[in-house]
Amino acid sequence: MSERREKLWYILNYIAEIGPVTTEKLIEYTGDIEELMELSTDELRESNILNDKMLRAWEDKRPMDGILMAQYEANELFGMHFASVESENYPERLKNIPGHPYGIHYIGRNANDYAHTAAIIGSRGCSGYGRELASEIGKRLSQIGVCVISGMALGIDAAGQWGAINAGGASVGGLGGGVDVCYPRENMPLYERLMSEGSIISEQPCGCPALPANFR
Repeated sequence: MSERREKLWYILNYIAEIGPVTTEKLIEYTGDIEELMELSTDELRESNILNDKMLRAWEDKRPMDGILMAQYEANELFGMHFASVESENYPERLKNIPGHPYGIHYIGRNANDYAHTAAIIGSRGCSGYGRELASEIGKRLSQIGVCVISGMALGIDAAGQWGAINAGGASVGGLGGGVDVCYPRENMPLYERLMSEGSIISEQPCGCPALPANFR
């Protein structure tokens, strides 16, 4: 796939008001990402797919196309990669989820590098025993070649991920904000380890804060 197509997906991904379900309808309507991105606001209005808020967001972002294309290149240089659903770097498992994102951002290893994965997710306000148990589970999973996936939250999530990477295994942190935004800040040491020894992944654009609506 051409870099131009990836950049077009990247631009579309920055329009937060247009989510996966709407994107699917737009692609069905136009047939292709390149055809879609050439449409004017008036042409999109005629499709009756976008509401007024979405149309305003589309119109506001279009003058920024050139800036976003340059941003795509800069992010790649700094190791913040983007993979559209058309890319070989897009996580294959995500394609099986209804309403999957049409683009993801990641730092570190490509998510497709991990043949076997398991999620460890739990309470932020866990007990000491719960934290120890999550860490032990993460450790044992890593010892049999399973990558631990979690949200890098305080409590069970982080404990499971620490258990995996401290045992020499791999872990993926799925964030509710941009991959360049460590959340929560208390987990900066974990964030840095995941960048170098695992992966950070998000469907949100770089720079996006960890908003409550993104945790779904």
